Amino acid sequence: QLEAANERLRRQDAERTRFITLVTHELRAPINTIHTCMELALTSYASPEKIREILERVKSRTAELSELIGDLLRLARAREEASLKEQVELVQPDDVLQNVVQLMKAEADSKDLFLSVDIQDGVSHVRASPDRLKLVWTNLLSNAIKYTEPGGIISVTLRETAGELVGTVRDTGIGIAPEDQQRIFEEFYRAENARSVSPMVTGVGLAIVQRIVENWGGRICIESELGLGTKFTFALPRADC
Repeated sequence: QLEAANERLRRQDAERTRFITLVTHELRAPINTIHTCMELALTSYASPEKIREILERVKSRTAELSELIGDLLRLARAREEASLKEQVELVQPDDVLQNVVQLMKAEADSKDLFLSVDIQDGVSHVRASPDRLKLVWTNLLSNAIKYTEPGGIISVTLRETAGELVGTVRDTGIGIAPEDQQRIFEEFYRAENARSVSPMVTGVGLAIVQRIVENWGGRICIESELGLGTKFTFALPRADC
C-alpha cells in the first residue's frame, strides 16, 4: 500500500514537472517576441509606418499571451476539480446548449456556415456546473467554426440514451489525421493542419473539455477523417441514474 502511494506521488510529480515545462515553453515565445519588438521600436530610427507595424505585432502577441493565460487558469481549475470534490448542481443541458448556440451563431454566420441544432425533447438533468458545461459546448463549437471553411456545415445534437446524455458536434472541416487523433486531448498539442489555419490557438481547449467531462463521470471521443470533417461526442450520466 505504501509502495502504491509512493508510485502515485511519483506520477503526480512527473506530471507536474511536465506541465511546468510545457507552460514555460508556451509563455516564452510570445514574451520574447514582445521584448524584441519593443527593443526594436525604442532603439531604431524606423519610420512611423514601421513603428506602427511593430506595435501591431506587439498587440497581436499580447492578445495571444492573454488567451494563453486564460486557458492556463481554466486548465488549472479543471486539474484541481479532478483532485477535489467539485461543486455541482442539477443542470438542464438543453438550456445550456441553446444559450451557447445563440452566442456563437453570429460567428458561424460570418463564415457562411450552416449551423443546425437538434435537441431531443424532455432530456433529463445532469449533475454539473452550468458555467463548466457551457465551456464544454463553447470549446467544441468554437473549434468546429474555426476549422471549417466557408460554406461548410456544423451540426449539433443532444440526445438521451439509457442512463446518459449524449452531445455531439460534427463539422465538414479540415479533419484530423489518425496520428493526431491519438494525441488531440493532450495539453498544448496541436495538429499540423490546425496550426496552419490558426497559428495563435493555444491547444489547451480540448484538454480542458476532457478533464471537465471526466470529472463528472463522463467520457469524450473523436471520429475524424482528414479533409472531410470531425465529430466530437461526449456523454454524461443522467442525474437520476
